[in-house]
Amino acid sequence: MAITVTSAKTRVEQKLGALSDVTEARWIAMAQDLNEILYDEMLNADPDRFKTTQNYTVTTDSQTSALPADYQDAKQWGCGFFVIDSDGKEQERLIQTGFSSSNKGYYLDGSNVVFTGINASTIVKLRYVPMLTAISSMSSSFIVPDRFKELVTQGLIKIYYEEYEDPRQYDADAKFARLLGQLIDSIPRSPKVYNLSSRYSAY
Repeated sequence: MAITVTSAKTRVEQKLGALSDVTEARWIAMAQDLNEILYDEMLNADPDRFKTTQNYTVTTDSQTSALPADYQDAKQWGCGFFVIDSDGKEQERLIQTGFSSSNKGYYLDGSNVVFTGINASTIVKLRYVPMLTAISSMSSSFIVPDRFKELVTQGLIKIYYEEYEDPRQYDADAKFARLLGQLIDSIPRSPKVYNLSSRYSAY
């Protein structure tokens, strides 16, 4: 069962009482802020669970193709553009080049990718990290499993207190950091080395 903004709002108000000063639009904005924090932390802990791919057929030098609509970046380990051989295996990783380059590679141009130095029909696979789906309504769901509903509750309380500079924000921040640590500890790590740095130091 997913944690929706509505269900999280109910849990927050069970703890703090009715928050008549928070409009529906503000609940959605706070939920989006929190979901972005959770996504960044989960992505940092195990990027492989979020990575996805898209294939391109490149036939001419300086071919321009659109990046995926949900493209965020390809900075994580194992991401990038890869030439695919006839057996469907990754043959080589393309290097980043630049405008008018004759070297085999690519460069990004806004929401497009431009392939350079490729003059024969070639399949190129992009492995990338997608953008987080935005929370747009009270029925939208958080990215974390249902068992972490207390994490979501404390996260929203923390954001609410911070906005009003309530001194209770420090206690809420500590609770949130502890629960966030439990979430990160629950994520199975892929057998690779990642940067596990976090803005929260409680874990």
